[in-house]
Amino acid sequence: MEISKESIKLILETIPVAVTIFQRVDNQCEAIYMNRECCVLDCMDIADRIRMLNEDLYYHVHPNDAGKVTEMMQQIQSADYREVEFRYWSDVRSQYIWLQARVRSHPMAEGGCYLIAVFIDVSKQHDMMNSMAIDHARIELALNNSKLVLWEYDVRNRSSIHSETVVREFQVPRIQQDMPESMIRDGIIHKESIADYRALFSDIDKGAQFAEREIHMIDAKKRDRWYRLKLKNQYDETGQPIYAYGWGENITEMRLEELRLYDELRYQQETESRDLLIKGLFNITQNRVLRYEAENGVSISYQAAGLDYAASTKVMAKHAANDRDRQHLLEMMHPDNLKRVLSEGRDYIDFEYQRRGKDGKVIWVRKEIKLRIDPRSGDVIAYLYVYDINQRKFTESVFAEILKLYYDFIGVIDAKGGYWNCLYRPQGSEEPVLSYGNYPEAIKAYVEAEQKYFPKNSTANALAAVQLDKVCEELEKKDVHMVRYMRMDPTTNSLHSYFSLFRYMDEQHSQIFTLRMDITDALNKELSQQENLEVALARAEEASKAKSTFLSNVSHEIRTPMNSIMGSTALALQSLHDPEQLKELLLQTQESEKYLMTLINNLLDVSRIESGKQRLDCLPMDLRLIIQGVNSVIEPQAKERELRYEWRVSDEIEDWYLGDGIKLQQVLVNLLGNAVKFTPSKGVISLEVSVQRVEEDRTWITIDVCDNGIGMSDEFQEHMFEPFEQEHQELTSSFGGSGLGLAICKNLIVFMGGQIQVESTEGVGTRFHIILPLLRYFENQEESASAKKSNDATDLFDGMQVLLVEDHDLNIRVAKRLLEVKGISVTVAHNGQEAIDCFSESENDFYDLILMDIRMPVKDGLTAARELRGLERKDAKLVPIVAMSANAYEQDVIQSKAAGMNEHLAKPIDPELLYTTVAHYYSR
Repeated sequence: MEISKESIKLILETIPVAVTIFQRVDNQCEAIYMNRECCVLDCMDIADRIRMLNEDLYYHVHPNDAGKVTEMMQQIQSADYREVEFRYWSDVRSQYIWLQARVRSHPMAEGGCYLIAVFIDVSKQHDMMNSMAIDHARIELALNNSKLVLWEYDVRNRSSIHSETVVREFQVPRIQQDMPESMIRDGIIHKESIADYRALFSDIDKGAQFAEREIHMIDAKKRDRWYRLKLKNQYDETGQPIYAYGWGENITEMRLEELRLYDELRYQQETESRDLLIKGLFNITQNRVLRYEAENGVSISYQAAGLDYAASTKVMAKHAANDRDRQHLLEMMHPDNLKRVLSEGRDYIDFEYQRRGKDGKVIWVRKEIKLRIDPRSGDVIAYLYVYDINQRKFTESVFAEILKLYYDFIGVIDAKGGYWNCLYRPQGSEEPVLSYGNYPEAIKAYVEAEQKYFPKNSTANALAAVQLDKVCEELEKKDVHMVRYMRMDPTTNSLHSYFSLFRYMDEQHSQIFTLRMDITDALNKELSQQENLEVALARAEEASKAKSTFLSNVSHEIRTPMNSIMGSTALALQSLHDPEQLKELLLQTQESEKYLMTLINNLLDVSRIESGKQRLDCLPMDLRLIIQGVNSVIEPQAKERELRYEWRVSDEIEDWYLGDGIKLQQVLVNLLGNAVKFTPSKGVISLEVSVQRVEEDRTWITIDVCDNGIGMSDEFQEHMFEPFEQEHQELTSSFGGSGLGLAICKNLIVFMGGQIQVESTEGVGTRFHIILPLLRYFENQEESASAKKSNDATDLFDGMQVLLVEDHDLNIRVAKRLLEVKGISVTVAHNGQEAIDCFSESENDFYDLILMDIRMPVKDGLTAARELRGLERKDAKLVPIVAMSANAYEQDVIQSKAAGMNEHLAKPIDPELLYTTVAHYYSR
C-alpha cells in the first residue's frame, strides 16, 4: 500500500531516534525526509542536511567504514532489511561516534523503492565492549605468561579458591583449606618468607582493607619463584571482612637480577685476588663512572676529575702497549658494542693484551667486562676487571719454546674408537700429520706420503710398530711403548733419528698419549760427550795435580812462618833477662805473623772470588794517600833487598775518587811485592800513575808496575793469572809466595771494570799495565777528615765498661789485656747464656759495648745477640754489639748483622782495628 509523505512524516516525528527516508530509482538514491532527531548529530537544519546528504551520500562517514555502508546499500536490493554499524563524524560532539543503521525497503507503485533508515547511537556500547575486550586480553595474557596468579580468600572459612594458573604452577587443589598454614606445610612457601606470608593473611583477617607482601615461593618443579602478593578485603553489612580478592605478580626475573647485581657488587667489594690490578663499575646508559680502583688500592673518582665513561675508556686504552690493542680496546668498551653484546644474549666479554704500567714495564693482562641490567632503572651496568696474567703468559711461552725445541708433535688417541687428535705440531711443518681424524688412516697416509724419506726396509717395521693394535698390545705388557726409526730430513738431506712414545693416560686404558721427538742432536751430543770425557779426565787430573801442588806449597808456606813464630817464641822465653834480645825476637815473630795473615787473607780472597761473593765498596778515596800507603810498605822491602824504588803520580790525578781503595791498594802491594821478590839486588822497580782520559763522571787512569828482574817465560804467561800457578818453584823457598797473588789481582781489576796486561821477557824484566775507570768525586771532604781525626783518638777510654763474651782462655787473656791497657773495665762471660745473665743483672746503660764470640758452648753468639736485643730493657736495643769471630766470610758478616750485631771483626784481632772500632762506638 502506498504511504503518503504526510502520513509518514506524522508517524516519524514521534519516534525518539534519527530517521531518514531515501527514494531509490534506477540505482539513484535521494534523501527526501529527515526527522528532528537527525539534527542532534549535526549543527545544521534539516533542509541543509538533506541537501548535503544528496550531494555526498557518505558525508561524515569514516573513510574506513564507507565500504561497509556501500555493501549494505547494494545488498538492500535483494532483501527488505539490512543493518550495519559505522563511524560517523558528529559536529555536535566534534568526534566520530558509532551509529547502528537499520534499513528497511518499501516498493513504490511507479517503480523503485523507499529506504527507511533508522540510526541509533551505539558509541557507549562500543566503548564498553572495547574496554572489556582489552581487560580480558590483559588477564588472559598475564595468566598465560604466568605473570599473575589469582585467587579468592574466604576469611570466615579460612579457605582459598585458586585460579588455573596457581593450580598449574604449584600443583595445589583448586580449593585450599586451612589457609595460610596448609601452603606452608606443603613447602610451597620458602622458609625465609613464612613470617611475611602469615602476616599477609593476618592483616586481612584483622579487617585491613588492603595487604601486600613479597613472598619467596617454591613451584611444583622445585624452582625458586618470587611473587608480589596482594589481597583486597570485602565486607558484610556490619563491616566485618567476609572474603578477599587476591592477585600476585611474578617478580622472579627482577629478584634474580637483583641478586645477581648484589652478588656482583659484593664481589667487587670483597675481591682480594693478588692478580687483580683494576676493578671498576660503570653505568653505560647514563655514561657514568660509578667506581674505579687501580692496583695501588687507591679509589679514583673519574667524575671528580671531570671524566665520564666515554672519556675514561680513552684513559684506560692509552695504557695498551701498541696501537692495535689500543684500538681494539676502544671498540670493545664502546657503549654501542656493549649494548649489542647484551642484545645477542651474552653478558660477558674479555680480551688479553699487553699493558704498560706507570714504571714503563710491559705486562700481559686480561680485561673482563661483565654486563647486567639494573632491574630498577633498566640501565646497562658494566663491571670491569683487569687481571695480571704475565706469569701465565710467560709460562705458556716457556712451554711453547720447550715444545718447539724438543717435540715434533704431541697427540691423543682414543684406544676404543681409533680417533686421533693432534694437540701440538710446530708452525710451518710440512709433514702430512692430520690434526684430527681416524688414527689408522692418518698413519697410513703419513707413511705413504713420506715413504721416500725413510731408509729401505725400515718403512714396514716403523709402520707395524705404531699401529693401534700393536701399541695397545705393548702397553698391556709395559707402561711405555717406544719406537725408534730413521728418516731423511728433506731440507738438509741428512739422516735423522726419531723416537715415538706411547702411554695410557687413564686407568681405564681409553686414552693413549703419544709424542715424537727428534733425538739426532742428543745422540750426537752423547757421542761428543764420550769423546770429550777423556779430555775432561785429563784436565781433571791436571787440576788435581795443580791443587796438590798448591796445597803442598800452602803447607810449606804456612809451616815456614809458623816455624819462625814457634822458634822465636821459644827463644823469647829463654831471653826474658835480655830486653834487647827479647825485643828482636818479638819483632821477628810479628813479621812472621804478618806474612801468615797475608797468606790466609789471600786464601780467603780466592775462595770469595771463585764463589762469586766478592764485593766492592764505593767510597771516597784519596788516590795519592793510597799510593803513599803502598810506598810505606814497598820502600822498606826494596831497601832491604838493595833495590831502587821509583814512583811518580801525574799532576792530572785529582785529589778524590769513588772506589774501593783497600782493594786497589791490595793489587798494587801484590804486584810491587812480586817485583821486589823477583828482582835481583841493585835492580830497579817503578810505579807510575797517570791519566788516560777524563769523562763527565769518571776518569780512566793507567798504572804501570815495572821491574828489571828475572821475567817470565811465554809458556807461563798463558796461564799466569790462574790460581795455583807458579813459575820458578825451585825459588819459592827464598822468594816466598803461594801462586795466588796474580789470580787475585786479575779478578779484582776486572771486577772494578778495568783491564790488566803484561809484557815480560826472561832475564830482562816485567811490566804490568793496568787501565782502570774511577768515578769522579765532587763533594767536600771536610767531613771525612773530621771522621779520620776522631778515629785517631783511640786512647780516651776512661770509665768504659765492656762485656767480653769468649770461651777460649788464651783469647780471653789477650783480648782482656789489650782492652785493660787502654783503661777499659772488662767483665768476662764464657758463653752466650752467661752474657745474657750478666747483662740482665746489670743496671741500665752499665755496659758501653759487648764483644761477642760466635762459636761457643751452651748458647752461641748469634742466638745470644738475638735474645739480648729482645730483652724488655731500653739499653738492650741500643748497646753496641761487635762480633769477634774466626768466621770471616761475607756470609758470616751478614748473619752477624742479621742477629742484631753492629760490627764484625775477624780473628786474629788486629789491635789497632780493635781500638778504632771501640773508639767509634764509645764516642757515640
